[in-house]
This record gives sequence, structure tokens and C-alpha cells, in this order.
Amino acid sequence: METPPDLAGSGPYGAIAAAYAAGFLRDIPAAIEVLRAAEARFPDDPTLPAARAQFALLVDDREQVREAVARALAIDPDDPTALEARANFRAGIEGDVEGAHADLTRAAAIAPGSTTVWNSLGLVESARGATREAETALKKAIELDRRDPVSHANPALLYLEQNRVAEAKAEIDLALAADPSFNIGLIARGRYHIQAGEIDKAVDDLLAGTTSDPAYSQGLLLLGAADYERGDREGADQAFDNAERLDPNDPASAFIRTAIAIDDFDSDRALASAQEALKRTRARGGDYAALSANKDAGSTLNDAFRLQGLDAWGRYYGDAVFDPFSASGYVDQALAGSANPFVNQADYGTTQADPNANDTSFSSFFQGLMLDPLLLSGRELGANLFRRPFTESTLGGGFTESHGEWGWNALAHVRSYSATPVPWSLSVDIAARRSEEARPINEPPDPLLEGAVLGTDYDSITGSGYLSALPTPDDRLVAFVDMRSQDQLFDAALDLSRLPAGCWSKPRTVRRRGWRAWARPGATPSATATSPASPCSPATCARTRRGAAAAQRSIRCWARST
Repeated sequence: METPPDLAGSGPYGAIAAAYAAGFLRDIPAAIEVLRAAEARFPDDPTLPAARAQFALLVDDREQVREAVARALAIDPDDPTALEARANFRAGIEGDVEGAHADLTRAAAIAPGSTTVWNSLGLVESARGATREAETALKKAIELDRRDPVSHANPALLYLEQNRVAEAKAEIDLALAADPSFNIGLIARGRYHIQAGEIDKAVDDLLAGTTSDPAYSQGLLLLGAADYERGDREGADQAFDNAERLDPNDPASAFIRTAIAIDDFDSDRALASAQEALKRTRARGGDYAALSANKDAGSTLNDAFRLQGLDAWGRYYGDAVFDPFSASGYVDQALAGSANPFVNQADYGTTQADPNANDTSFSSFFQGLMLDPLLLSGRELGANLFRRPFTESTLGGGFTESHGEWGWNALAHVRSYSATPVPWSLSVDIAARRSEEARPINEPPDPLLEGAVLGTDYDSITGSGYLSALPTPDDRLVAFVDMRSQDQLFDAALDLSRLPAGCWSKPRTVRRRGWRAWARPGATPSATATSPASPCSPATCARTRRGAAAAQRSIRCWARST
């Protein structure tokens, strides 16, 4: 082992350099001891205890972090390193994102030339959902040091979260150009390959990144996701297990297991994993302690309950975590539907108070698309762990038979997603039907309707299509088309010689609420000739007209609706 230089006579920054050397050559506790000794020599320097707090974070020594931060801020309340250390502790350990944001904003004002402060501020802004502010802070870090690989890797991961894969690739290339062995850069490039649909390349980069830093649990999660995408379930499970052993408190692994279980229709495993994800998320405390703050975990648990048929529990969690600025909340709302306040007919075996999908669901679904247009389409051949380009289509059809008459029906579904030139999704559904049927209508028996037959022809084609896109990170485009065409034709056959004379005086057209009836050419004279003497009583004629209007060989009736 190389012997580090003797820095006994150096100042505080020399002691920090010696601590870094001890950390790389030995371990983190050794680095902490170097800093403790330096604090004894420089009791009025706030940087040393602040640096010790940063090292203590690496070994999850929370009491030492609190003590070191308190010592540093007692010496200098405006020390940017101490403020950054407290912000990292608040965001990563206590779940106090707003408190971390306040500390980093103050630190950036005091030390505007610190790339670590701007990088940390960008990550906290992203956790708050302020993506524009996060991008601004991360770009500021790049301006300060264009050769820092960390400053390029952080915006790359942000762009991948927003499906801006082309911009992410440019930052990843710059990060790896600065340091080809940078593990975060390799892992970010692996995620880029997943979202670009290049799974084999993703596995290669993720293996390299996790080999460079085998203790990085997020890298192992991505490796497991890549193995799952290429069909290696055993390798995926192994990677997920390794990630959980390294960080048993991370809810991400539970979220992934829930998605896979739902895709496998394993309701018990899906429910257990979703509950574990919610438990781990709330255990972070601070801003995450309340159930209402965990919209992703609540929505996932909602899906797990619905898979098992426990819709009421699903609605509870969907309502509890509903966020008017979250697309998943509106999708949950659309699935849950609402109770009909104007019930006028109660069927046996149903509960009218239970919500169900109705016309209001479209409003919620469309609002969700406006917040996240890309949730429109997802792959049906596997769990959607990450969005990647795909096109899936489904074709179906069949035949129908009734009273010797044959018909057919057909359907087609198309789902597609691509990240180029801008992220966009497509969903198209089309259904068509053609059927013919001839039914005897002489029930109950009536001499006038003996041998009468009612023929029905039904032609229908319906379709709906959605196209959504993200032209920029802050703009949304959603287009919707709905088309319906339905033709229903009724043909009735009746022996006109059975009609009493005088019931029909002449050929005529009857129009009533969409129905049209007329005597076609070729009708028998007895049915259309005027009879001077009518043996037909008013009741018989009324009955005859009703029967003839519904079933008669020389009368053609149809209803058309579009």
C-alpha cells in the first residue's frame, strides 16, 4: 500500500486531503478519525466538523452527523459546507425536503461557485417536483465546471426521467469523456439504452457500472430491470435481491416487484409488495410520513387491491393519496368512477351506491393525459418498468349464427410509443360488426301473423383514437377522435292475402320517430285496392295495422342511427 504524504503540519484543508486519502486507502471510519484529530488542532474551523458530517453520512452514523453539523454551525452559522451537510441529512435521512431546500438555497447564495451545492440543490428541486428549477440549478453546476462528470451525469438522469433521451445521451457522453470509468455515467448510459430499446447494450453498461461500484443499489435495480426486459427472470430476481440487501429501506425495489407481480396476475404477491412499498416510503418520515404525500405508493397499492377484486380498498387509497397535480390520481379516479345520484331502477344483486365507470370518467382520464400524455399506452407483453419504444397490435374476430343466419365481428387495437423526434404515444381501437337474423313473430299465435317473419340486419363500426406528445418538458399535446356509425335494418314478411279488406286503402308511406314504411312495387292488388265495403272492425284494423307495420313482406321498415 502506498504511504500517504505527511500532512501533520498542514492546515485544515490539508487535514481534509489526508482524510480523503485515508478513506480511499483504508476505510471511512479512518477518514473520520483523521478529521477528529484535526478538529482538536483547529477548534475554530467550521469546515472540519462539516466535512466529518459528510463522511458520517456515508456510514449512516446519524448521531455523529447531528453532532458534527451542530458543532460546525455553532462556529459559523453561514458555513456553506455545514449547510450542505445538514441539507443532505435532512433530504436523505429525515425526509425533510423543504428544510433541505432552504439550507441549499442559502448555501448557494453564500458560495455561488460551489458545484456540489448546485448539484445538491438540483436534486432536491427534482424531489420537490420543480423540474424547471432543477434543470436550472444543474446547468449552473455545469457552467462552473464543465469537466466535472457528476455535473453532467445529474442532468442526464433528470432528462431520462422526462424521456428526453437525446439530450440525456449528450450529457452522458460528456460525463464519460471526462471519466470513462465513472460508475454513475456507465449506469446512466445503461438506463439510456433501456429507454432506447437497446437492452443488450444496457446490460453491458449496467454490468460495468455495478462492477465499478458493487455497493450502489440503484445500479443493481436497473440491472435487474434490464434482465427482466430481455426475459432473464432468474438474473432479474438475483439483482433485485442484491439491491434489497444493500438498501433494505429503499421502496424502489418493492415498487418494481409490485409491477412484475401485477403483470403476472399474482395478486397476493402484488398486494404484499405494494404494502411494503408504502411502508418503506412512509418510514422515510418528514414530508413522506403522511399517506397523502405518497401518491405513487398509494396508486400502486390501489392497482394491487383492484387486481384482487377489492375495489373498495383500492378506492380508499386512491382517494387518500389523490393529488390534483398528479396524472396517476386522475387515472385512479377514472377507474373508480362515481355513484349515480339519479337511480330510477335497481337491479337484483347490485348496490346502487357503489361507484362505477360512467361519462365523468372521460373527464378525469383526459385531465390525467394533460398532466402526463405518455401514460396513454403501455406494453401488454410485459411489465412497464421503464418506457421504451414499442408498437403492439391486436386483431380479433369471430362469427355469429342465429336461426340459420350468419354474421361476423372484428376488432383491432394498436398501441405505440416512441421517444423521437419528441416523446409521443398512440392508442387506436376499432370494432366492427355485421349480423343478420330472421325471427318468427307469430307469438302469441295470431291468424293475421301466421307465417310472419321479422328479419334484422345490423351493421356497426366504432372507433376511437388518442395521440399525445410532449413537444417540450412544459408543453402537452393531446388529440382525441371518436367515430361511430350504426345501421339497423328491419325486414318483415307477412301474407297480405290475410289482411281484411279496407284496412289499407292505398299505398302510402308511414313516418314515425325514425321509422319509415311503404308498400313496395309488386304488392298484391288485394292489399292496396280500395274496398267500398269494409268488413274490418276498428279493433281488427288497428291490430292489423300494428302487425303490418311490424311484419309484412311488402312493407320494408328500418331504423338508422348514426
